[in-house]
Amino acid sequence: NRKRAEDIAQNLIINLETGGLGIDVDQIIKVLELHSSQLELRRLDEQQSQMEIAFVVSFDNHQALLSAKEGLKKIHPGASFSFLELL
Repeated sequence: NRKRAEDIAQNLIINLETGGLGIDVDQIIKVLELHSSQLELRRLDEQQSQMEIAFVVSFDNHQALLSAKEGLKKIHPGASFSFLELL
């Protein structure tokens, strides 16, 4: 069940969690749109001191995924995020 790098970069869920509410969702969407071929916001939760955002996203290749990851790190260095394969 070995997959090519191009296959791995398709149909992912991105979960982004922050330690505070000072997050600019539009800025996150712009970074992801810049590097992805498809983007859909699925979840946006705000609690007292935390925000969680989930997207379903597709990338054309593995490098686009890595570029998106670096872009997210630049705009929200304290946030934690994970890329999960959508089955």
